[in-house]
Amino acid sequence: MVLFQGLFFLVLGVGLVLIAWNSRRTGWLPYGPRRFGRDIAVWRHERPVFYWMLFFGYNLAGLWMAVFALRVLVGTADPLPLQ
Repeated sequence: MVLFQGLFFLVLGVGLVLIAWNSRRTGWLPYGPRRFGRDIAVWRHERPVFYWMLFFGYNLAGLWMAVFALRVLVGTADPLPLQ
């Protein structure tokens, strides 16, 4: 179960960082659920302060998850309890 949890957090963390870095090219950052086929997103040219706050938040969360996953896989951190 430790291996699954470590790999799961690693994929989620790297995925968040990739989404954030891809938004630098496209100019929009998705957030929230997709409802009725419509994306909820922040456009860099419409709301730049909110865009950069989300950008740094996504990167911070992704890096935290990736580092935690690597620490779990190496054995220096305890995995999250599953009960």
